Amino acid sequence: NDKRESEIRVSVGMSFQNGILNKGKDTLILKNPYILLTNERITDSSQIHSILNKLNQYRRNLLIIATEIDEDVLTWIEAFNSRHGITVSVIEAPGFGIEQKAILQDIAIFTDATVISNETGLELKSTAFSHLGYAKKVCLTRHSADIIEGPNHQTEIASRTGQIRRQMENAASEEDLLALQ
Repeated sequence: NDKRESEIRVSVGMSFQNGILNKGKDTLILKNPYILLTNERITDSSQIHSILNKLNQYRRNLLIIATEIDEDVLTWIEAFNSRHGITVSVIEAPGFGIEQKAILQDIAIFTDATVISNETGLELKSTAFSHLGYAKKVCLTRHSADIIEGPNHQTEIASRTGQIRRQMENAASEEDLLALQ
């Protein structure tokens, strides 16, 4: 009597192809992490030192999604993780240029974050808790990232989804259509 069972899991989330940059980590699962979004280049640990110390006080993990992060900062983050026992993970923001700004804004809507950038007039050194997003879970591998169950902002998500669908209908080329998908 061969019994087979199937299980289907449905979760609300976002997935993209950029994976974890932390050294020595192939996979990582963060539960209830805060999420920091920036389209700025992180070149010095002093840019994020203040917010990391605040997070350490509350023993909360952090996912940083940045346009670029210097190798020295990644090394500093690993030392911070070891010293403080929280996990700060880093992934490179998906996309390039205008597409990247749009994707970061989509992630911001999904996670209730504010994108730290020149356009918003915010600096990384001044990041506050109110700028951070959050999710129930983040699953990272070397090649992908899944943000699962951000705050429930159905109106904003539905509006953005409708906007993307309209852009797909009016895509000028196959390349534009693929970028929107």
